[in-house]
Amino acid sequence: MNLPILKGITDANLLVGATTMRPDQIMGEGNYPLAGHYNKSQGKLFHHLMDVDVGAIIKITNKETVYEYRVYDTIIVPETDVHLIEDQEAIDRGKPITSLMVCYYTSKNGKIYFVLGELIDEYPYN
Repeated sequence: MNLPILKGITDANLLVGATTMRPDQIMGEGNYPLAGHYNKSQGKLFHHLMDVDVGAIIKITNKETVYEYRVYDTIIVPETDVHLIEDQEAIDRGKPITSLMVCYYTSKNGKIYFVLGELIDEYPYN
């Protein structure tokens, strides 16, 4: 997936790319959670997020630094499990993480799918 990251969860932003989930989040620090829409069309938005395997590499950039994360878990939770976007998840892991979230196939079943990755490297964006 190659998507822009937009600030804030709005319908307009979710139709374009991934969105930040908290106003205080900083790339490479704490938990950097991102949300995206599940789209039934192959290759659009977060359609392939549920195909990401443990061990996969996620790269996030602000066009100054690339932050590289390795996936350590994928989970399905009730949509009320918002603790997965908090910094406590990174504190518990002992290093910065990213939490990528998408509705589990539909927004009507009350389930969300998370891909969790821990920061393994950061380097200049060239």
